[in-house]
Amino acid sequence: MNGRILALLILVSPAVLVPPPALADDVPLSVTEPIGVARRGEVVTGGIPVGPLGVKSTDELSVVDAAGRPAVARISPMVAAEDGTLQWALVDVLAPQTKANGTESWRLVKAAAKPAAAPGGVTVDRTADTLTLSNGVLRVTMSTKRFDLFDDVRLDADGDGKFADDERMLAADATTALTLVRGGDKAVYTTRDGRVDAVTLEDANDLRATVRIDGAYGNAKGETDWLKWTCRVTLWAGSPDVRVLYAVRNVNPRLIQQEQIRRAAVTLKLRPLTGRKGYLLGAGSVRMSQLSADEKDALKGSQWHTKVRLEQVGPPEAVLSRTHRQFYNLKNFEDAGYRVRHFQPSGRTPVADVGFACGGWVDLAGDNGGALLWLRSFTQDTPKRLDASADGTLALDVIPEYDGSEQPYYADGGYWLGDRSYRTWEFGVSFHARPTLTDADWAAFGGSFSAYCQPTAATASEAEATVARLANRLQLVANPQWYTRTGALWGPVLSTAEEADANKALGRTHEGPVRPQPAGAAATEFLHYENFHYRSEWDEPRDAIVEYLRTGIWDFHRRAQSFARNYRDLGVWRSDGLEMDKRSAGVNPKGAGAIPRWGKFCECHNYGAGLLDMWLITGDRSYRDAGLDWGYEQARDQKAWGGFGGRNWGRKMAAVLRAWYVTRDPKLEKFLLTYSCPPPRDEALRADGRALICGREMGSWMAGLTMHAVWHTYVALGDRMGNVQRDEYEDAIVGMARQVARYWFFPQYNGGPYYIEFDSPKVLNEVFKGVVKEAAKPGNVYANGGGDAYTVSCIDMMTRGYLLTGDPAILKQAVHFWECVNGKDKTVVSARLQDFEGMGAKDFWARQLFFALAHPRGDAAPPAAVADLAAEALGGGRVKLTWTAPADVGGKVARYQVKFAPLPMVDYDRYTYPDDHGKRWTWWAGYNVPGEPDPPAAGEAQSMIVADVPAGVRYFALRSRDDSANQSAISNVVKVEVK
Repeated sequence: MNGRILALLILVSPAVLVPPPALADDVPLSVTEPIGVARRGEVVTGGIPVGPLGVKSTDELSVVDAAGRPAVARISPMVAAEDGTLQWALVDVLAPQTKANGTESWRLVKAAAKPAAAPGGVTVDRTADTLTLSNGVLRVTMSTKRFDLFDDVRLDADGDGKFADDERMLAADATTALTLVRGGDKAVYTTRDGRVDAVTLEDANDLRATVRIDGAYGNAKGETDWLKWTCRVTLWAGSPDVRVLYAVRNVNPRLIQQEQIRRAAVTLKLRPLTGRKGYLLGAGSVRMSQLSADEKDALKGSQWHTKVRLEQVGPPEAVLSRTHRQFYNLKNFEDAGYRVRHFQPSGRTPVADVGFACGGWVDLAGDNGGALLWLRSFTQDTPKRLDASADGTLALDVIPEYDGSEQPYYADGGYWLGDRSYRTWEFGVSFHARPTLTDADWAAFGGSFSAYCQPTAATASEAEATVARLANRLQLVANPQWYTRTGALWGPVLSTAEEADANKALGRTHEGPVRPQPAGAAATEFLHYENFHYRSEWDEPRDAIVEYLRTGIWDFHRRAQSFARNYRDLGVWRSDGLEMDKRSAGVNPKGAGAIPRWGKFCECHNYGAGLLDMWLITGDRSYRDAGLDWGYEQARDQKAWGGFGGRNWGRKMAAVLRAWYVTRDPKLEKFLLTYSCPPPRDEALRADGRALICGREMGSWMAGLTMHAVWHTYVALGDRMGNVQRDEYEDAIVGMARQVARYWFFPQYNGGPYYIEFDSPKVLNEVFKGVVKEAAKPGNVYANGGGDAYTVSCIDMMTRGYLLTGDPAILKQAVHFWECVNGKDKTVVSARLQDFEGMGAKDFWARQLFFALAHPRGDAAPPAAVADLAAEALGGGRVKLTWTAPADVGGKVARYQVKFAPLPMVDYDRYTYPDDHGKRWTWWAGYNVPGEPDPPAAGEAQSMIVADVPAGVRYFALRSRDDSANQSAISNVVKVEVK
């Protein structure tokens, strides 16, 4: 298939459905502030697909504002094709000012231009022992030999462009090593006592720079053979914020090890605080109080503290015992809870507050400034603790000392880190040189008799805005039409305007395909200990990010990030094939009983494709590392998958496919072309029709995921296949679409998708007892409530068949299915659908249908069927075929598909197993042949010679497709005896 035809089919092409953007070399970019917090001078980042621009260097691209002026922007390469043409580029833009809930716009243009200079740009200075990042406001120095998180941090308090000794933000003797205490023997390991293996700059430019440091923990004895770590530190131009991504890694390739951690902590010690010292705390609401290390202050009353502690105390047993449906739907997880303790010189540690919905941050400062420390997902997942002390210490325990409580992953003296797992925490620090608390705040506090009180509204809102900025970096995106045109994200990205057009075509006024999803912190900050078996039916990072791009709803972005964080840590097996007590590496350590079965994905629910999508959109390389690791792991040994179409085949193949797309590794390409849809060669297998999905029987949920991988492999690699393999893929895709459209609506089918293997007419007829001749009846889908969300993929399977054939009957059935489960007949929707669907899954599987409805085909007429096919045996296994080239209305015939079989061939819809077994074959089961000629003008005579035809009686037929992917009917079938 030539590239143009492939593009027509995959992107739902300009010639068929999609009008191209007005300017081919002009990509619209925008950023929308999503949470009502105004931003000033924030660097916004986004991965943008750039394939249609045809450039091989980012020097050929530039970003301009609405007036056409060069923007302060930097462009870096991400993905390139084999010939060097860029497919994705990472764009950083400085947004001078973004209003709360406002939108800023730029354009990415194909033009070489000198970018505007970045005020306070990031610089990197590396010596033999240190690496220093500076951004005009902040200077951060890290050791590359004995790693502390920060060796030195300085803030340009007076704005003179220098970093003097009196502008040091950390104490001169401070150590900020990342510390672990091992369970069992309580041995202390730190990054400082360990080794540094690598220091890497990631996507560094003068707007943004990330330093990645990898190493192994060590103890005082110099032992470094326990766990490893990765730490990423990011600075942005002109910003006092630092982002840290800290991962503990259990990835010893030679051992199966379930490791126990008693404590994991990070400590920052600020320079000595002067004058009035106090803190703000992000608990249920913003609270303030004062700190003092002086024993005499203990006599002044309960307002004086040496330390304040914010700690998670949940989730209580009540949360873990909720019904499955509540659990899977992420309801009521604010119950995780927190408490605040104030420590005093007298030794009293009263509980001053208990509540839920904790912000998980503290700002500690004196009159000479201080720092705000924030941790993502503080009250979710396993316990955490945050201490602020009068001596300027900020201690963050991401795994607190084990106290014997029953928490997920905790048992027998600590937190269990499963084999081949990561545990990653994200926290941010915002440094400031001025006091946090104002005179007005202190005046209010002086009149209070409580341990703490609320600060002024201005102080609270400023602190909350800082936390919001750390937690919600703005996302740079293109518009949905651009993602559609590039075909870079699993097919069309349906815009809301196109969605409205599709609904209009359906005669509907309510929304679809998108559905409102649960909102709020609990739903969008995913819990690691949740049972992943059912929340991983679909690739949530992929589905949610696509929904965000097409709708602009920020909760989808947050949801995508939270699922991706979980996949990054727990969803990637990194398995080396070893077993422990004949169990996989993801099972509980012997005797511990600490790691739930959902601590890892089960074998059949492994995903990785969405991780690479998250990297492409956000530029966060932690997702790239995990996604590639997973993709390569899956390509190592496909035999362990259970074969083509097995329980986990489609999910894993999608991960391999995305890894190939990112790397263009020829080894991965070979793997895909070998295993993604192997053409069957067993005539007995083909005789009962099972060949229509490459010889594999599967239930609908297997089929949906399998055909998803088959389709996108065909999309990505169709031009690299020979025509026989390409035709096998199309047979599989179209055959499955016709299978679903034909059988799904029988009342006897009863919507029972999990166990019925419905690709085989033989199996179907055994189940239905010969009733497959009955016409499909409307309204029968989910007739007795037996369906579940596995079947939402049927919508997509039918749509794909329509895209390859133009058959309106398939499209009609896809629409019928959607209406049955989402619109006109709500009584037939199974309750299980909500439990199993996953966030965004139904939307993902229906968007291609809605896109097709929004863009009706300009050419819907198939080529005429060939009626004069003739065959002549030439001897030596050769057969000469002759026919007259058919005509096409509205376009031109683009190519032929020729098949032979040992029995006469009929269209699949005319084949039934009881009547036809041993008498006829379906078209889909026939053998594809190589070397079909290109079609000439209509009416011209054509011929071809087919070689290597097995001896015996053979039946030949052909059909054609036009340049709009409309498929003709089967030609006349001719019989020939081959010698």
